[in-house]
Amino acid sequence: MNSRSSGLRCYLTPLLALLCATALSFSGCSSVDAGPQSAEGRSGGETTAEPTDNTRLADSLQSLIDTLLEQKRKDLETGGPYAPSKELIALLEQAQSEGSVSLSNYEKAWSNYRRCVVDRGQPQPKLIHYANGLYTKAGVSGGTQEQRDAFLQATDECEYSEVLALQTIYAAQIDNPNLYSSPNVGIVDCLQRHGLVPKDYTASQFQHESSSEEYSFDESQPQVQACYAANNRIQLDASDESVWQDLG
Repeated sequence: MNSRSSGLRCYLTPLLALLCATALSFSGCSSVDAGPQSAEGRSGGETTAEPTDNTRLADSLQSLIDTLLEQKRKDLETGGPYAPSKELIALLEQAQSEGSVSLSNYEKAWSNYRRCVVDRGQPQPKLIHYANGLYTKAGVSGGTQEQRDAFLQATDECEYSEVLALQTIYAAQIDNPNLYSSPNVGIVDCLQRHGLVPKDYTASQFQHESSSEEYSFDESQPQVQACYAANNRIQLDASDESVWQDLG
């Protein structure tokens, strides 16, 4: 969802299509990992299956990097608006060599994303910056439908071509070190590692609380939102101007 109204809280999953494709390279995605996705990665929402699946994105971070680089090299050969840029390939190759994504390269990828959007004749895109260092795209409001469609097309294409694969790796290495492919399982693991929920708190409990929107922990804490972002749950509060970009 890319517009807002009073009281609306949006749950976006921009990485699910890429994450599911990555997990399929190893052992397959279950229904807990992803819902229906368009090529642009705009659709998403709450998962409904019982979140008991501990499927991993890869056997190791190095294996995840190797798989994504191989995938993106094939995408580059295929071409099209969602093909990776040569700059992204170079950053992935460096990550492969070093075994991780450096902060400077992560920020460079997002800088390339901003430039890409502006080069398409669109406004400078706004980013959300989380406590763990992650960036994600802000929500979009205002403007005409034509303006929103053009902006979203540019941001979608640039996200895929400049940063999405690197985002997957960086998010995993900072707050999903066990490489869980299920967002709910990864979130609970992250919350537990940061001491935000008890060790006996489960993914099933988190899903139940998400459905009722009544949480046993303080969901507004910055590190909670950071755990969400690292595990593919981007939550936008309609009353928070800092997480929205107004095209009006």
